Amino acid sequence: MNAWRTKRGLSQVEAMSRYITECDRQIRVYGNKSASSAETAAGGGMRSSSSLPNTPGTPTNTPAANNGSSSNVDDENETILLTPRGLAAVPLLCAAASESRTSYITRLRSTTNENGWWARQEPLCADPNTPFATPENLVIALASKIESFSLSLLQGGRNHSAAAGAVVAPSVLQSYLWPTHNALLVIWIVLIFICTIIGSTLLTIRTILVGSKRTNVRLESIFQDEIKPCAKVASSLCDAHQNISVRLAGLALMPLVTLIDVSSSMLDSAGVLVGGGVYVMAVLVSWWYWICVLPWVACWSVGFSLMIGWCFALIDLAGV
Repeated sequence: MNAWRTKRGLSQVEAMSRYITECDRQIRVYGNKSASSAETAAGGGMRSSSSLPNTPGTPTNTPAANNGSSSNVDDENETILLTPRGLAAVPLLCAAASESRTSYITRLRSTTNENGWWARQEPLCADPNTPFATPENLVIALASKIESFSLSLLQGGRNHSAAAGAVVAPSVLQSYLWPTHNALLVIWIVLIFICTIIGSTLLTIRTILVGSKRTNVRLESIFQDEIKPCAKVASSLCDAHQNISVRLAGLALMPLVTLIDVSSSMLDSAGVLVGGGVYVMAVLVSWWYWICVLPWVACWSVGFSLMIGWCFALIDLAGV
């Protein structure tokens, strides 16, 4: 509770209210899957037991959808659920990005190489073994290699590391890699938004061309369940309590917020068909920003994190 209030900068009552709201939202998102499919998607993170009630729960990692969850359309509330777990995981990834250097090093000291945080993550916006999950798999694989290297420095015991005879302590190298860890977290967040934009645009085009009866999805549902929540989450990245790297990502996603606000205004004033058409045209016109500019900025951020990593390595070396 204290940690939540510290990160959010809220009073105790407000922090508890936000916490309960977030729990309810995640229960709605993750609770639409059966316990068996949730266990499979969590990669073994949740184990069913005959002594426990068969109730859904939030997984301990960020799982991708499994093959048994291909039917994402809820006939009762017409929820389309393209990448809901991706958007739902963004606050969790933002919290992970706010981890301080000291906390990061302390966590590595108490983590084994087989139980690394990145090693337990899976793609959020596509099935892990499909080509659509390749971008996320690349980010997770790179981050897992970096984390594995950081943890390998501590092999042979938490107090007597394998690098005991090295010129610098393991914590110095881990401090050097800490900015890269944060940069990859932010890249994953931005990648979730890019996948959401592409998925919602393709579904909107398909619904406009062939009709909602063929796609089983109404345009209103696409805006309500996918597009508008995307803008809301993107706006939250610029909140004052967020880490500076997350706020920079939110700044890069401001064109998305503006685009969705204009489309929503057209939807309210001229109808859902016009609003959907405006959204599709705006995304298609700005394709270069989502496909070229943001990935280039992501690659640049990794290089920049490696350059500034020396600063944090020197801070650790100085014992500050």
